[in-house]
Amino acid sequence: GVLQSIMLTSRVDRKVTHQRQTSCHSDGTGLIRRSTMNELVGVLPFSPEDSNDVSIIQVRCGGAKGTLTAWNFDELKRQTKDPFLSSNDICFGDSMIKFH
Repeated sequence: GVLQSIMLTSRVDRKVTHQRQTSCHSDGTGLIRRSTMNELVGVLPFSPEDSNDVSIIQVRCGGAKGTLTAWNFDELKRQTKDPFLSSNDICFGDSMIKFH
């Protein structure tokens, strides 16, 4: 069979911080916690033996679409001092949000 979708149970940040625009023509990219990426890749029937071999995926979720790049959020938080990284598994980039 063909895998059509995977239900996300992770915490997702949907905060849009860009200025109001009438349209966005770039799919954009966001971030996904490395452990969440490993869990997601682990359920795919065509996944590599080592889930760490996958660093980016293409997604559509509600009004968002684009790619998610795997990161170690703890390390990223230390470097950026961004507190919201502790409470989310997925962060959509501004240009990923097409509609609400």
